[in-house]
Parts: sequence; structure tokens; C-alpha cells
Amino acid sequence: MAEQRTHLTLWDLPLNEAAELIGFAESLSERYRGRLQEFGFYSGEEISCQQQPGFGAPRVFRVSNATYCLDQELAEQVLGLDWCCGVAIISAFLAREVFVGTLGTIMGIEGAEDNIVPLV
Repeated sequence: MAEQRTHLTLWDLPLNEAAELIGFAESLSERYRGRLQEFGFYSGEEISCQQQPGFGAPRVFRVSNATYCLDQELAEQVLGLDWCCGVAIISAFLAREVFVGTLGTIMGIEGAEDNIVPLV
């Protein structure tokens, strides 16, 4: 079975979709990390892709009620939670099994609730 990612980069974010910002890639320099944080790129912020021009042109993202244009090299260094995980986390307030079942339903995984192993 293919490995399932729980996060994506801004460059992977589909047009008009939103994700929660979870941080930056370890390879991003402190200089760029600090500058992005000055612009409002903080963990927990909702970020959405507003425009995706063709031919590898920079994409337009909205965060903290501001709009920014980032090229692919930088956008691939900003990490976000996939909307699938957001839906599953909301449903997980009931129980961990609900989280696993919700992700299974969203991603079309058969037998997602089978072989559940306790975390403790």
C-alpha cells in the first residue's frame, strides 16, 4: 500500500482549498522562516490557494487576511495539514476509532477499522 501523507506543502494545495499551517520544512533557513512569520505565516493559521497560474509561475496564497505570491521553491518549504486530517480531527472528539474510520472513509481505505492497536 502506498504511504499516506498527513501533510502537504503549499505548492501541493489545490486551488480554492484551505489547509492549516503546521510549520516549515527543516531545510528552510531561519532568515526565510522569520520573514514568513513576520508576514503572518504561523502554526495554526488557515491558508488558502487563490491563484495557480501555469508554466511554473508563482502562486497566490491568502493567510491572515493578506495575500502573498510565493514561488515553488519557497512554497514547498511551508507545510500544512491536509483538509482530510482536519475533518478527521473534528470527528475524533468522540473517540480515536472515529478518527481512523473517518480517514478511511475519506481516503477510500478498506478495512480502516480493522486491527486497531492501542496507543498506550
